Amino acid sequence: MNPFLDLKEISFVVFFCSLEDASSIVRGLHKSPECIQIKPDSWFQGSEVPRFFDTTSHNPPLEMILWQPINSVNTVFRCNWRDGYISSMKSLSKSCKLIYLSVADSFEDLYPNTVFGIYDAGRRVRYVQSIYAENGWEFFAFGDVQPFENPHYYKKRKIKDRLNRNILVEYTLRNGLDVQSDDFWRTNIEPHYFVHGWLAGERSLLPYSPETRGQK
Repeated sequence: MNPFLDLKEISFVVFFCSLEDASSIVRGLHKSPECIQIKPDSWFQGSEVPRFFDTTSHNPPLEMILWQPINSVNTVFRCNWRDGYISSMKSLSKSCKLIYLSVADSFEDLYPNTVFGIYDAGRRVRYVQSIYAENGWEFFAFGDVQPFENPHYYKKRKIKDRLNRNILVEYTLRNGLDVQSDDFWRTNIEPHYFVHGWLAGERSLLPYSPETRGQK
């Protein structure tokens, strides 16, 4: 299964840096002492990155995974929060340029939403969003149009056609990211896992293991 093509709702981030550097950025944000790596034979099936995230629960414990795709030198970040951890993108990007993508475009979703964002050096460079809210479809754009974008899309009469999953595929390809390929969702390197916990009222990252999986 290719998550970007098959899932009705998905959010992820691409760090333009190595897996080790991206993990250090995430650890630094949470002040965690170390990154725990889970052995492939415990999690992998045919080298596919495990997709155990439940994004339907409200306020679940934060679970995160980072991996280097087979077809890329960059690092992908996913978590189990419905917004894809967008609230922390600005902080995460202080050490590395990143691209944020989020899609919830199923007809079953009450508020379909498609987002494309670029963050660099702690600032939001570009942000484009097409969303169905309480008052109907709305379109938002922040920052200068980037060379890889097609501004003609943003003039379409139907707002939902101004930014959608197909356009995200086009934009990511122009940034050297083939999210349609299964190799984007596979890795030859052990991924890094984190789980966010609360100990004595302090934020921390705890080891995530098959034994603790599912214990909310």
